[in-house]
Formats: sequence, structure tokens, C-alpha cells
Amino acid sequence: MKRREFIVSISAAALGAAFIRYMAVLTGKSRPKLCYLPTASADSPTGIITWYRNCAPLNVEPSHPSFCPSTAGSLCWFEEGTTDSRPKELTVVQGLGFLKGSHSPHYDAEPGRRPLYQKLIGSGQLKPGYACDNDAGIYFEDNAVRRVVAARAGAKVYYVSVANGRVVERVIEPEMIS
Repeated sequence: MKRREFIVSISAAALGAAFIRYMAVLTGKSRPKLCYLPTASADSPTGIITWYRNCAPLNVEPSHPSFCPSTAGSLCWFEEGTTDSRPKELTVVQGLGFLKGSHSPHYDAEPGRRPLYQKLIGSGQLKPGYACDNDAGIYFEDNAVRRVVAARAGAKVYYVSVANGRVVERVIEPEMIS
């Protein structure tokens, strides 16, 4: 059986029924279990309520863990990445390592993210990896990207690496979902 992960960098408000329905279909199950990690918002009750409200009309089993670990949202599944959750400035953190490489969420939403991520990959402090604009997501199977999606026009996903001594940012155009 293939292991499937769907990593999303998206605000709770933008995580609407259409996006949740799309994730559910990707599982291939009739009533999939979907877990919302509210750690990027420090377990905000508003985000959690929005999650359950948006799942209510769908044939899914929603859940959420009630904890605030040292890594945030989509970042926690990768080996490493950048976060401003702890402390309140952009820093490098280690993730759980289920997905190889590094990750940077909110790539288009916070001005310091893109230059820092590129600098860290360029210097070898971070492994090459994926950056997601807000409202964009990556679907992985067995550590390979199978789909890239966006719930907002203009949201993209990037693979950032080093080639010939230079940082290369390759855009992975997402399919729009609604």
C-alpha cells in the first residue's frame, strides 16, 4: 500500500469545503480520516471550529490534535525548514522527517521567507526542498510529488535547490481547485 501525504500551507479560513473535498478524494477512501494541524496558529480555537464547520457537510472523519509542538503546520512533516513560530523570528527547525528535504511555508506572504530560504539552501545549511505560497499544497506518495494544487489564483509551489553553485527556484504550476 502506498503511503499518501498531503501537505498544505493554507490558512484555516481558506481551508474551505472544496479544498477538503479534494483532499478526501485523493485518499481513494469512501470516508477518509482527515487531520487538521492547527499548530501554526498555536491551536487557535477559531481555526479549529472553522475546520469542523467546513468538514460537516462532507463524508469525512475530521480530527485535530490538541498540542502545540516546536514545529508548525506543513513544516513538521519534512526533515527541516524555516519557521517564525519559535522564536518570533525566522529560524531553522528540525521536522519529523517523514518527507525528505526542507520546506518553507508562506513563501509569498512574508517578505523575509523567500530570501532566507534561498540563502540557507545556497549555503548548504538547509537541504533542497519545497516552498509553498499560501493557499497552495503538495500531494506526496512515497516521498514523490504526485500533484500540486492551489485554492487561489497566483498561488504556486517551488522546488528550491542548488545547480552549478547557484540557487535555482523551479516553479511547479498547480492545478486550480474550487
